[in-house]
Formats: sequence, C-alpha cells, structure tokens
Amino acid sequence: MEECRRGVRRAVEYAVNDHALEVFTQEMFSEIDILSTRSAVDGVQIGSLEITSIGPALVNYRVTGDVYVELSYGSKSDFQRDMGAEIRTVFPFLLTCRRQSAR
Repeated sequence: MEECRRGVRRAVEYAVNDHALEVFTQEMFSEIDILSTRSAVDGVQIGSLEITSIGPALVNYRVTGDVYVELSYGSKSDFQRDMGAEIRTVFPFLLTCRRQSAR
C-alpha cells in the first residue's frame, strides 16, 4: 500500500511540476514585466515543490525557487545614446497553486 502511495505521489509531482512552470510563465511574468521597460526571464530554478493535499478533484501544492531575469530600462534610442540600462538579477518566489485532478 505504501509503495502504491509513493507511485501516485511521484506521478502527481511530475504533473504538478509541469503545471507550476505553466502558471509561472503565464501569470507571474506580468508581475516581472511591470518592473522595467522590457523584461526577459533567463531561467527558473525550482528549489522545492511540496504537495500540500491531494483530493478527488484538486491537488494543492506550493513551489519555491528563483527566477533569473534581465530588466532593461529605456528605449532603443536611449541605448543608442548610451542612456539605457540593463540589470540581471534574481528574485525568489513562492507560488501556491491548485490543479484540477485529471479524470
């Protein structure tokens, strides 16, 4: 029984990992994009993924990690006049989600 539970948990973790990246790219990018004229995500590193509950219809989980970004300030002409700025930085994130269970 315990082996079965571990197998189900592993399968759910894989699906949740994919869902977390989808949510991050679709919803959280707008939070980063407001920080500068142009923003680019260089990478996302998931530090931990914890399934907090599994029910018949929903899976609740929590993800922590870091997002590596490049923030650009100024227009193209600002950069041509050497008046623009680019900053590469890392932001920690905490994402709490729920995903509908596949039926």
